[in-house]
Amino acid sequence: MTSNNQVNSGSVASTGTNRIDDIVVLGKKTETSTPYSLTITHTGNGTTNPVDGIYNYNSGSLVTLTASADEGYKFSKWTINGSDVPTSSTQLTITTNTTAEAVFTPNTGIIDNIVSNAVFPNPFTSTLSISNNSALIKNVWILDLTGKVIIQRESINLNKTSFELPDLKPGSYLVRIENNQGNIQMSKIIKN
Repeated sequence: MTSNNQVNSGSVASTGTNRIDDIVVLGKKTETSTPYSLTITHTGNGTTNPVDGIYNYNSGSLVTLTASADEGYKFSKWTINGSDVPTSSTQLTITTNTTAEAVFTPNTGIIDNIVSNAVFPNPFTSTLSISNNSALIKNVWILDLTGKVIIQRESINLNKTSFELPDLKPGSYLVRIENNQGNIQMSKIIKN
């Protein structure tokens, strides 16, 4: 206490319930960083993490964006402030107001043989091999020409797999290959 004076002069009583005390508040000004907005949206069927919305971050904040496609769709790209990012998970440092759009496109079902699946030899006699240098082979189905599934192998998750098919009757068949990115390729094979 630096003084015991009342507001209207006079002394504050030393007893009773009312007391006046000088209060001094000391502080230090802190630097504040500029908040920026991050607007997240998506097109097509899929989800993002963080979910669609507007978020505020301080300048210099590191944010991880992740996109997951729904069944029947595949992740195509993130478009971040007009620039395309081809990976489904990416980190960005917030230094300005930012827009991030995840783009999902429908799987078209059949992809040309240009996809990096190799089915060989074709024609084959007993062993059929499948390899992919850019993705993992997830599921393989061998079908007759009516679409009936003859052989089904799922959850392979390898770059190369083989089928021993000595009992398969000679003729033409279809092989349907799905990779771990959701792309599907259909190829015609011939058993001698």
